[in-house]
Amino acid sequence: MRFLKIGGRTPTEKLIRLLATLLVVVVVGWAFWKNNQNMMERVYADKPFWDETGSVTPQMRAFAKDFARTMQESYGLEARLRIRRTSVDRPQPQTGRLFLGLCPAKRQAVFVAPLEWDAQRTQELTEYLEHKHFERHWGADWQQGLKSALILIWNQQRDKSISLEEAAGEAPLVDETDGLDQTARAFVQRFAEALERDFGQTCRIRIFQDKVVVPDLDNRTMFIGLSPSRGEALVSFPPMMRRALGQEFERDMMRTHFPAHFASGDWPLGLKTALIQIWQTLAGEEFK
Repeated sequence: MRFLKIGGRTPTEKLIRLLATLLVVVVVGWAFWKNNQNMMERVYADKPFWDETGSVTPQMRAFAKDFARTMQESYGLEARLRIRRTSVDRPQPQTGRLFLGLCPAKRQAVFVAPLEWDAQRTQELTEYLEHKHFERHWGADWQQGLKSALILIWNQQRDKSISLEEAAGEAPLVDETDGLDQTARAFVQRFAEALERDFGQTCRIRIFQDKVVVPDLDNRTMFIGLSPSRGEALVSFPPMMRRALGQEFERDMMRTHFPAHFASGDWPLGLKTALIQIWQTLAGEEFK
């Protein structure tokens, strides 16, 4: 059955006509696709979240929508979150609107802050999100990267005084309670620097007002999360440190060491002695 009959007096003329016909079909198809894409963009223009790829999990979709709703209700900011199949166009900055677009296929992230944000803070956050944050998440983990990026944006908006490092969860120490004095903070900082320098491991120590929340951790990061008000302690070591410290070290810290110091009311001392014990076991000498 012949669907397409191409006339022509010579084989060359027939070939030219065939190619011209195919070109018309391609152009019409492209125009139809482009019109359909533009129509979809108009439909979703005022929606807070649009996943063009259809790959976002229901849980992540709900989280993104909750983020957008909370930003609107708490700060009067409209959030526009876009997951694109091909590439992300950078919109013009607007007052009262932030934009985050991702194209996982091209490993592209585009962030546009509201016009009223401080210029320096906007530049730092844009550089971080577009060129650093997602680098460790591209691939199967990009949705977790999106979640942590939204948490980072929220933290920056909620507390403009904190550093980008703290908001991103990469600072060695974040103390929501302000229960550690300057000497204790300096001790933790020295420990973190020595751990990185001598053993190639990083540490994240978090003191929470309420329940302990575990941040994203890689296979070279130790985590100590404390909630003095709830008497909670969560300790997690990366594989290398876990082998060096022994399988029972984490359990003893969570079940015995920190509960005793919560009970005595001196959890800062408990944190300091925990770090000393860790260092003694790793290095064979006391950390001072």
